[in-house]
Amino acid sequence: MLSKKIRLTTSLFDQVFKNGRVQHSERFWMRSFLLPTVLPSRFAVAVPKKVAKTAVLRNKIKRMVYDAIETSLKNLDFELKSGNMVIFGVKKDITNLSVEEIANEIRSLKKGQK
Repeated sequence: MLSKKIRLTTSLFDQVFKNGRVQHSERFWMRSFLLPTVLPSRFAVAVPKKVAKTAVLRNKIKRMVYDAIETSLKNLDFELKSGNMVIFGVKKDITNLSVEEIANEIRSLKKGQK
């Protein structure tokens, strides 16, 4: 699980959701926004009720995606500028995927970002 320092706050989440640029893949959408500050890059995960009906399942999916983000950060798969705020949204139920498969899809989304 990502530490609180690397997760988006509510006010930053709202700002990214309103002003961020969107990219899509088969299972995810990514909204990113670059703040002109020296804040470290921050992340959030959104899982709508349309994807998972119960809170238990939504939280499980969030933990899986956060783990995938954390492994990608440790392996330096992300080239992030400071101030980059990112929200990953889930489109489909991904409980049957491994964390590595989720990380690969997130990496492909991030590489497509310019």
